Amino acid sequence: MPPTPRPKVVPAHPHTRLRARDLTAVDHLTVVSPHLDDAVLSCFALMRAARAVTVITVFAGLPPAGTEPALYDRLTGSTDPRRRMTARRREDRAALATLGAKPVHLDLVDNPYRRTPPPTDDVVAAIVAAVPRRTTVLAVPGGFGTHPDHRLVAEAAPLAAKHLDLELIAYADYPYAATYGWPSWVTGRPADPLLDPQSTWDAARRRIRHHGLVDDVVVALPPALRRDKIATFAHYATQVAVSEMGPSKMVSSPARIGFEMFFRRAGEPA
Repeated sequence: MPPTPRPKVVPAHPHTRLRARDLTAVDHLTVVSPHLDDAVLSCFALMRAARAVTVITVFAGLPPAGTEPALYDRLTGSTDPRRRMTARRREDRAALATLGAKPVHLDLVDNPYRRTPPPTDDVVAAIVAAVPRRTTVLAVPGGFGTHPDHRLVAEAAPLAAKHLDLELIAYADYPYAATYGWPSWVTGRPADPLLDPQSTWDAARRRIRHHGLVDDVVVALPPALRRDKIATFAHYATQVAVSEMGPSKMVSSPARIGFEMFFRRAGEPA
């Protein structure tokens, strides 16, 4: 038999490590979320630390009555996309209420219900119009993974921050950023010599670096916060099983749920 590859040592990677309790209490954090649940999945620790939070969900529009169910609808047991999106908005309000966060639902429709994506300028304008004036930090998706809605919002939202002259941070879209697990420098565990999760990050990293966000920040979630995050996500009842990929536990797997990541400019406070 061939020899079993030895685990690699944890490779060096410049980054900042924070405990969730050490995050700065932002005066008013506004999170731009591609879909109803992305903010809770990706920014739970940041939202818990902030004094006030608004979550703008970009693709929360109701599909026209009579829209045929897409594959995603059938996968989640839905036969009526409009009714399902109405339910998802209700779930979002319940989930964000547990964080004291205000939901804002834009009327752009999700990818399965349109023929072409909206122009980037239209998405920028919609976000700009929705951001509360009291916002001090705008958190936007990094666009990890391949979902076109995440990629589009990752392109548009930083332009909205620039237009509004707001402090910008990007977050690692969860669970997409950890589909194959977190890199070993995130977890602190030896690297698997036959698996490099970070190799899937190239496109998102280029986008993030383009906006000057060069400080990779790893936030460690203690067990109690992990449980709270899972409990909050449970309010998105129509999405739990599909997001978990059934028995794969894509969201709640102990190998993934213990960390969140965001990216900021060098020298900014935690």
